[in-house]
Amino acid sequence: MSRFLVTGFLFVLVYSLLGQSPYTLHKQFTLEDGLPSNECHDVVQDSLGYIWIATDRGLVRYDGYGFKTYGPGEGLQNISCLALQIDHNNDIWIQTYGFEMYRYLHLNDTIVAYEYNDVIDMEKGNSYFIDFYFSPDQEFYANLHNEGLLKIDKSGNPNFVKKSSDNAEIYILDVFDRSFYCVSDLVKFRSKEEKGNLNTSHIPQIEYVEKIQYKSLRFVGFPDDGITSCSKPFSIIFNKDTTIIRSSGLFHFIENGEHHSTRLDFGTQGLLKVNGAGIITYSLCEEGVKFYNSYEDFKLDLSHPVIEDVTASAVLLDKNENLFVTTLKGGLFYLKKERSIKNIVSDKLINRIIVKDSTIYYLENLNYVKKYDLDSGIDQVIVEGMRCFDFIKDDSLFDLFVCAYPGDVLLMDEDYDSPQSLTGLPFYDTFSSKRVQKLSDEFWILGTHYILTYDFENRKVLFSSFELEKFINVNTIASKIDGNYLLGSRDGVFEFNLDSIKSLSEIHPLFNQRVNDIIPLDGLYYLATLGGGILIWDGQTSVEVLDVEDGLISNNVERLYEKDGIFYACTYSGLSVITFDKGRKVSIENYTTQDGLPSNQIFDVDVVGNTIYAATGRGVVGINSSLSAAKPSKPIIEKVEINNTSYPFPNLESLGYDENNISIEFKALDIDRSADIKYRFKLNDQDWKTSNETKVNFANLSPNEYRFEVKADNAVGDWGDSTLIKFEIHPPWWKSLWFYLVSLVFVGFLFWAYYRSRVKKLKDQAFTAEEMRNLEKSALQAQMNPHFIFNCLNSIQSFIITNEKDLAMDYLSKFASLIRQNLNSSFNQNVSLDAELKMVENYLDLERLRFNNNFHYTIDVQDELDLIDIKIPPLIIQPYVENAVLHGMKGKNGDGVINLNLFKEGQNLVIKIKDDGSGFKTSMNKKNSSLGMSITQRRIALLNNDSSDHYKIETHSTISGTEIKIIIDLSSSR
Repeated sequence: MSRFLVTGFLFVLVYSLLGQSPYTLHKQFTLEDGLPSNECHDVVQDSLGYIWIATDRGLVRYDGYGFKTYGPGEGLQNISCLALQIDHNNDIWIQTYGFEMYRYLHLNDTIVAYEYNDVIDMEKGNSYFIDFYFSPDQEFYANLHNEGLLKIDKSGNPNFVKKSSDNAEIYILDVFDRSFYCVSDLVKFRSKEEKGNLNTSHIPQIEYVEKIQYKSLRFVGFPDDGITSCSKPFSIIFNKDTTIIRSSGLFHFIENGEHHSTRLDFGTQGLLKVNGAGIITYSLCEEGVKFYNSYEDFKLDLSHPVIEDVTASAVLLDKNENLFVTTLKGGLFYLKKERSIKNIVSDKLINRIIVKDSTIYYLENLNYVKKYDLDSGIDQVIVEGMRCFDFIKDDSLFDLFVCAYPGDVLLMDEDYDSPQSLTGLPFYDTFSSKRVQKLSDEFWILGTHYILTYDFENRKVLFSSFELEKFINVNTIASKIDGNYLLGSRDGVFEFNLDSIKSLSEIHPLFNQRVNDIIPLDGLYYLATLGGGILIWDGQTSVEVLDVEDGLISNNVERLYEKDGIFYACTYSGLSVITFDKGRKVSIENYTTQDGLPSNQIFDVDVVGNTIYAATGRGVVGINSSLSAAKPSKPIIEKVEINNTSYPFPNLESLGYDENNISIEFKALDIDRSADIKYRFKLNDQDWKTSNETKVNFANLSPNEYRFEVKADNAVGDWGDSTLIKFEIHPPWWKSLWFYLVSLVFVGFLFWAYYRSRVKKLKDQAFTAEEMRNLEKSALQAQMNPHFIFNCLNSIQSFIITNEKDLAMDYLSKFASLIRQNLNSSFNQNVSLDAELKMVENYLDLERLRFNNNFHYTIDVQDELDLIDIKIPPLIIQPYVENAVLHGMKGKNGDGVINLNLFKEGQNLVIKIKDDGSGFKTSMNKKNSSLGMSITQRRIALLNNDSSDHYKIETHSTISGTEIKIIIDLSSSR
């Protein structure tokens, strides 16, 4: 044992020169930063990324932006929180002072008391918890100091397991099959196959109590072996066949069947495994937090301080492997894992750097050119005593080529003893050479007002811009594919061909900016500008801009370096490392003082393997570029407000038309970069908008279905997965589809009702008018009957007076027949032409009797006429026949003739009534015409109103007779 301690002591003497902790203090949070108390007891991280801290003044949640404290208002009646556990539902169990248990429900953001707190209080007696655990089945386990194990099932039934002896203690451990066992004091470890024997002389025997389901409060899994540590006061680490157990102030090491123990730090609370091999310990005895590089270092107590002189109550490695430490007096400490950045040489401003064969050549403060041997650590001055601006190393012709002021360029051999000035340079004393570049086999020297190319073999100038009439202040030169040169100057981009120079400002507005570097690669030109970021030009007309919106650390790029297709942008705000994938998607990783750089001023870089050597404002640093950035965090929707009122999320689905002023708060929980996280969001198919803000407002949204998406970036500018919210704003009821449908149906019904009403009214009007016309026609027709009857009765009376009984009887018989015909026709609007002619013929026979046969008549009917099918209005012919009898046959003595001729002309029926009377004058027509003719003309006028003038009467009268034509259009006869 003494040999072990002596060996450890000797090792400590040399160990202080080697290694260091991978963590640097980033921030200490206290009352002034938002914590409710500086007394913090425990810390955990949930699956979303929130950091939870148990304090004596409430449960605290940290999201990288600020703290939120939970107390009685949220359901935590006892605010003195001592320990935390996250269960399989991502809910948090809280042990408070007095050993009451509470549960934080993450879905409701509220806290509820454990329903069996009274059972705990009754069963624990005067003891206290060593540790507690909630299984996935909501079974509660608690290790009670000096008592044993308390189990309460989900129904509230307690089961108490007493420890076997005063010296024993019951713990919850994770062993080979990843299940939990309760054992007494120390553990006898065996493999699953029970192979091998352990020396148990110093280890109490196992007392198996109960197997508990996998996962415990204090274990945090890692991909390498899945097991790290169990916390206070018992600690355990598995590493293949290696186990560390802390118990009763001793650390027990069990490896490959052998066991030894030592007392390192009596106040150590627990162990935490990091980086696959490193170990962190934390102590309540103001020993702080320590880091051990390996298991071997831990056995020898070869530690590095992480935080000194604090009472550390708990530690947490977050998902990015940064470290949180709670203390009982100093609040919460946040330590960032370094990105493996270390200072190599000098603490002065470094302007230029070249790394060759384990040697760093660098220009310090524009005054000294030095070289530093990485193997030996020897730093040597090469050039001093003059103002230097740049240098280049070319082993084929010289060792160093140094641009100096005034007007001098030096060649240095490998011994650096006798620098040579170039000959034949057309410099003035006031001119300085500020940069040298090699293009193919040509060396170009760039000055304040000139450029030239030099032949080193013949020691002469091949070209000098002094030969041109006009030139510019050039910062960089690059070869162009067509054989010309590109110049980056204070005044923009120019094309140069040794004979002339022209500006390319017409290609893009940013080609007028100052250009500090131009790098051609794979047919593209990468231009580092001052103010415009990096321009990517295809040599023709296409220009892509890469700037801060894309993740570039600054738009003011001082120098651009390329190695293996990766670009390094040097700025006064830090270093941007730019990579392009096969699809030309860009990723940018930025390095600043927050990542361990001594200064944000980066003047130059060189890359060897996975190491970036950077010339900074405070020395040369090496950056391990093999570390990849953490995956972008998916934003969390923290709050939704509608019309300035909080709205439950994720119930944001169906909203009213007036719920259209929406505010959404979101956060990506990347504790490292909380203030630097960029967000992209869009609504529906709008363009992505980029911002550092964590809140977005949408005012007066119109009714529609909406998709809100938001995503966050990581340190290299990669965008993560989107968080999506879907919701629909419904239109007001008077603009809704159902309202339009109901309104359309209602309007249609009104139109239909109006139409029906209008049609009915028109039908009623038409029916009334028809009835009136029929009544009028019937009345007119009826007027003919008394007139005719009066004449016939006069004739019968005349026969009776003259005692002509036979004639009276014959006349009366014909008269009765005519009356029947007349009565039959008076009820019909139309009668057959045959019936009408029979009635006319009967009438003429009566009139012949009455006038003593003083006329005779003929009725001629065209053979084509169908007297039965042709229908005409009744009594339409008789009035004109009566007129011919009464007026045309007056004064005749048996020689009068009345002729009726019926025939067709086209579609018309023509009824011609002709007599051989004395005729009448037209002017006397109205006076001399019979009452029957007047009534008939009125009837025809009514008929034409119904039939569009399909009835016509033509009258022609001379002294030799009268002819009347009745023309009826048979195509419309009814």
